Amino acid sequence: MCRKSRQVVLFFVFIFVLCVIVVVLVKQVAHRDEGTIHYNKNSIREAETRNRRRVRKLEEACRNYNLGFYRLETERDIIKYPPAPQYSVFYIDTIHRISYCPIYKAGSTTWLHNFCLLMNISESELTKSKDQISTIARRLIPEMDYPEAEEVVENTKPNKR
Repeated sequence: MCRKSRQVVLFFVFIFVLCVIVVVLVKQVAHRDEGTIHYNKNSIREAETRNRRRVRKLEEACRNYNLGFYRLETERDIIKYPPAPQYSVFYIDTIHRISYCPIYKAGSTTWLHNFCLLMNISESELTKSKDQISTIARRLIPEMDYPEAEEVVENTKPNKR
């Protein structure tokens, strides 16, 4: 068997094994009954336990570094970061019901580019403009003040954000 044929066969075997694993996992986690999904109670308990551990770890870190809700004004700050949330960089598109908080150096320019395309800015306008993509995006999606931004976030379901 030539090398190329062997690679193709191995690829299809890999895909088949991957599909079998996915089917087995889906059957373990949930079963369908009349179009609705009923989750296994053990998997829900495991997820709740895992999330409680995560929350405790975050609370512990916030207490240790004097951050967030656990910040004590009397204590001297150990570190100055992370800074308070910057609502000026949080993009909330109420028309399409999409919000985006860019994480710089992690593809944020690409996502802002896609945001601009969604807001009907042509590709040529984006490439020919001398302005930075964040400036163009901010012109299209104006900055929200804290109370308004908080209301938008609170009125959305977490799985739809």
